[in-house]
Amino acid sequence: MKAKAEPWQSLVEQLERQWAVVLQGDYEAEDVHQARVLIRQLRSLLSAVKKEIPPQEYDAWQEEWRRLSQLLAGLRQWD
Repeated sequence: MKAKAEPWQSLVEQLERQWAVVLQGDYEAEDVHQARVLIRQLRSLLSAVKKEIPPQEYDAWQEEWRRLSQLLAGLRQWD
């Protein structure tokens, strides 16, 4: 089971670091781009294991990552 958690953990840790940079307000367009790429990777990974998790949990995570991606898209428009 640990092997399955490692891709998630790595992507989430990377996203947390990118998100912290963006939240500080002193970010470059590349920081926003990288955060959006990480979210897409997480959403893809989630889709790959969709049958292994409860539908409500899947939907909640997809919605949360969609929301974060939209927030970042808004920041990208300001650049």
